[in-house]
Amino acid sequence: MASNKLIDVNISELFKIIAEKKKGIITCFFITAVVAIIISFSIPRIYKSNVTLSPESSTANGITNFSSLAEMVGINLNFGYSSDAIYPEIYPDLIRSNDFLVSLFDVKVTSLDSTINTTYYDYIKNMQKSPWWSWPIEWIISLIPQKDDVVQAHGDGPDPFMLTKEQDDVAKAISANIKCGVDKKTNVISIEVTAQDPLIAATMTEVVRKQLQVFITNYRTNKARADMEYIKGLCDEAFLEYEKARRKYSSFSDANMNILLSAFRMKQEELENEMTLKYDAYRQLAEQLQVTKAKVQERTPAFTIVQMATVPLKHSNMKKIVLLIVFEVLAMGAYLLFIAYQNRKRLFTFSWQL
Repeated sequence: MASNKLIDVNISELFKIIAEKKKGIITCFFITAVVAIIISFSIPRIYKSNVTLSPESSTANGITNFSSLAEMVGINLNFGYSSDAIYPEIYPDLIRSNDFLVSLFDVKVTSLDSTINTTYYDYIKNMQKSPWWSWPIEWIISLIPQKDDVVQAHGDGPDPFMLTKEQDDVAKAISANIKCGVDKKTNVISIEVTAQDPLIAATMTEVVRKQLQVFITNYRTNKARADMEYIKGLCDEAFLEYEKARRKYSSFSDANMNILLSAFRMKQEELENEMTLKYDAYRQLAEQLQVTKAKVQERTPAFTIVQMATVPLKHSNMKKIVLLIVFEVLAMGAYLLFIAYQNRKRLFTFSWQL
């Protein structure tokens, strides 16, 4: 027959033990309070600023709208349609990419008290406050020999493909300060930036928003802009060919104005026909150029700002009283468990039930 082990807790004995250890409990309480206060004042203040925006949905409606315009000028605009490879759900991954983070390195930032006026890269690398207990760790790390840094491939600035160790550390720190969330139901994008200065937090929130819009706009209009530049090149070339044919026709007509010979008339008609063909080719390309310009505009996404970024008035650190309560609860709980373990023979009675 199976038996169960029963544990009885002597409540009266528990209160006696607490009374006996009253001095230790009070000491633990005050020591914990002092430690919590020291820690709360040692943690640098952080500020958070956020912006909320809603992107335009990517649909094929715009292509249909321009089809009638294309048909009017005799151009087939049936480029086909496919959904974007970049959609709101992967915007957070885009913001964490090296290409995006490196684009923030040279942003100029100024602190609220104007004591800091530098680039965001320099601010993250050299102007971050840290609590006192992290200093020994930083000192130990500084003693460890570091590997030689990679050499940049060119001198035009940081290369996202090959960052140095220092640049990679700064990029990771920037990434940790930026949070991007997307509501899957509404596709509303929330961007939050954390900094140790309220003005820098708000400034970088706006910069991240604008940079995100630029990245998305460049992606969505890349094919259309390439088409537009190609058609523009053909159009300019066709215009030069037309101008050449027009000048040739004008020169021949002016030089042979009073000549009635059939050979000259045939040559004049030949030059006129050539000029007309060149003009028709130029006109068709010019019309197609206007359509591709409209295509670029149609592919340019619109973003509605639901909530603008503002300079935060209060820091986002845990309130000191809350931190004190958390420390006291954890410390007192651990101390009481330790007391209970020391006096387990007085508190607990074990028995077996058949």
